[in-house]
Amino acid sequence: MKNFHLVMPMGGKGQRFFNDGYVAPKPLIEIHDRPFFYWSTMSILKYNPDCDVTFVVLKEHIEKFDIKNRILSYFPQARVEVIPEVLAGAVLTCMAGVENINDDRPVLFNDCDHMFCCSEFNFMDKKSAAKYDGLLFTFKSDLPQFSYALCDENGVVIRTQEKVVISENAICGAYYFRNKDIFLENAKRYLSECEYSEYFMSGVYNSMIKNKLISGVVGTDYHISFGTPAEYQDAVDRLEFGELL
Repeated sequence: MKNFHLVMPMGGKGQRFFNDGYVAPKPLIEIHDRPFFYWSTMSILKYNPDCDVTFVVLKEHIEKFDIKNRILSYFPQARVEVIPEVLAGAVLTCMAGVENINDDRPVLFNDCDHMFCCSEFNFMDKKSAAKYDGLLFTFKSDLPQFSYALCDENGVVIRTQEKVVISENAICGAYYFRNKDIFLENAKRYLSECEYSEYFMSGVYNSMIKNKLISGVVGTDYHISFGTPAEYQDAVDRLEFGELL
């Protein structure tokens, strides 16, 4: 049996890239001759090959850009879940990604527009991980375009915040839950309470806090974001991509 589920939500518009003249959907834009989704997926699989992978994609991207076959050309054992339209935030896309998961194994959701390395990424094999209901992968930053996690003196997450610097722990876009049910229960609660028109994954952890569940952070060795055209241009010259080939 695989250790955990990796879910790659790729059902967004990628509007900033379209506005900048890009034609392909964001997951299919290439950097170092590979599509974005390859680098983000390999950030997990390179060091944790014993998991199964589900990609969540738009029907339009299958019909117009053949994204399903592009995914399977790199990851032939992957499952591809199809959603008919863009949903109101990553939380809903991630919920679609776990519909066919029917066990109690951990679930890790990972955005498609970044790559990272984490030497602490054997946490799922550690007994100490059992105390956590959720984990957030983080990197050090003080820039307001990221989301942040605030921890107490014991390293337990006590609040998350979108686009506001509340700590040095910027959330890189990888979200761990001890199982599917914990994610779904708290995602539904978050959806019922959220005041924003777009539902962010980091907000689910605030619902977990209210529910007396325990989340922590896992620091990455490095993190490279290419989620906007400007970040993409900055990432092109980074040498770390070779580590994931």
